[in-house]
Amino acid sequence: MTLKARDLELVQAKAKKSVAEINATAKAEQAKIEADSQLKVEEIKGETLVTKTKEQTKGECDAELIEVKARNESQKKIAAKMREIADVKAQIIQTVGEGEKSIATVMQSRRKYEHLNKKLDIIKGFKQNDNLKIFGNNNDDVLAQMAAYRISNGQQL
Repeated sequence: MTLKARDLELVQAKAKKSVAEINATAKAEQAKIEADSQLKVEEIKGETLVTKTKEQTKGECDAELIEVKARNESQKKIAAKMREIADVKAQIIQTVGEGEKSIATVMQSRRKYEHLNKKLDIIKGFKQNDNLKIFGNNNDDVLAQMAAYRISNGQQL
């Protein structure tokens, strides 16, 4: 009986040892699986972060590129409009020049008329001076002689 009890205890010890080995192996396998799954989770997180960063950077670059293209396009349109304005200004200057050229003879006559009117104003000023006597001959300016004659006779100019 002692042998049998001893055999039973031996079988029970071997069974406990086997159960302990199975439990240890199961725990080791479980720890390995958990470690592998954690590793996989971290790898996925890393890949996600890389993909996110890559896509974000690409999006920012695309946005900056679009901004630069838009700015360039607006500058081109502004330059085109400024060129149109310059062309219109050149046409205006040319038209004004042609107008001044065509009225140059008229303006020359007008300046001459204004000049003669100024002379006439001076001659009218002589009329106010009672101490002034005007003498002349046929070699003098005809207008001055005519004005002097009118002043002498008391006529209005």
